[in-house]
Amino acid sequence: MVIRKKAAEKKSVKKKIVNSVSKKDSVDEVPSSSYIIIDYPNEAEIINGLHYALRIGASNDGYVEISFNDGEWLPCRFGSGYWWFDWTDFAQGHHSLSARLVNHHGKIIAESKKRKCKVC
Repeated sequence: MVIRKKAAEKKSVKKKIVNSVSKKDSVDEVPSSSYIIIDYPNEAEIINGLHYALRIGASNDGYVEISFNDGEWLPCRFGSGYWWFDWTDFAQGHHSLSARLVNHHGKIIAESKKRKCKVC
């Protein structure tokens, strides 16, 4: 009898906890103010040299990653209110860049428009 009563109490407490979690607390909730944009390079910019610092503006909902020509996603660093990626060892020619904002649970919450540039 005591075992059944404790099991029923646990079930009741668990139900109250689950019901008390609001939608706002959900891991999958994406803030409507989330954004990400590649500031530099500009669209169709011609890049010369051996190094280029990409600047990305994003909301403070997570961390930023960058992809070149639909390749692997690389982490960016945060500094002075922007996200940065030091691009080196790039090949000459046309390139397409994409950035994404990822929350701390690994869920993509925003993606930038693709940005095209040319390296000479």
